[in-house]
Amino acid sequence: MIAVPYHLGRRAVEVGSGPLAILDSLRQRCVIIERTNGETHELAAVADVNSQLALAVAAQNAPVIVLAGNCNTCLGTLRALEQPGIVWFDAHGDFNTPETSISGALEGMSLAIATGHCHRDLMPHPVSEENVVLAATRSLDVLEEVRLHASKITLASLDALPRAVDLLAARVKTIYLHLDLDVLDPSISPGVNFSAPGGISPDQLFDAVKYVIATGKLGAVAIANFNPGRDRDKRTLRIAETLVAILSQAPRQE
Repeated sequence: MIAVPYHLGRRAVEVGSGPLAILDSLRQRCVIIERTNGETHELAAVADVNSQLALAVAAQNAPVIVLAGNCNTCLGTLRALEQPGIVWFDAHGDFNTPETSISGALEGMSLAIATGHCHRDLMPHPVSEENVVLAATRSLDVLEEVRLHASKITLASLDALPRAVDLLAARVKTIYLHLDLDVLDPSISPGVNFSAPGGISPDQLFDAVKYVIATGKLGAVAIANFNPGRDRDKRTLRIAETLVAILSQAPRQE
């Protein structure tokens, strides 16, 4: 297990404090990523974090559990995987670019960067769009939605997910599973940034994770976007703990 306690290059603030809260509760051994440079520019800081993460993931046997702050930690993890495909659970598409983003938030561009649409220096070898499944997404910006529907990314409901995962597993060597906790109903799981009405239940997410594990191709998984400061009664923390327990039972790859 690897923890990345950073929010856009800043340590242990907002969702950057999430990995540390999960670790404190689990009391498990873990590799903790630390920055190596003092850059204050956001892109340079994110690049530094992801460089260290790529090295750490490459040193582990798959599947690797990454306790992530922002979704952009996907970039370091993907860099360390061989011929990866992506199954991405998120309330949002994270498929904005600087030109389409309403907020300008870098975390809302994570999947776009991973597939080579912007900030190419952060992802020199992007993942092909056709090898991406975006699951249970419910909140898209207008131009982001246009871009997604024009892309080759598969947008899958929970009902369509098993077939989409099966097709993906047949094409790729490894699967990167991305779990942004805001995919869950915020009335059940409040401890996230940028929550959106609606969402799936924890049991639905647990079942989907088990399905991806059953492909035998899980290379790495990220549990991202946990903000302890918003987590009433530790409800989101308990869900994250259950996810770690499920993922810890996944068969190791040599």
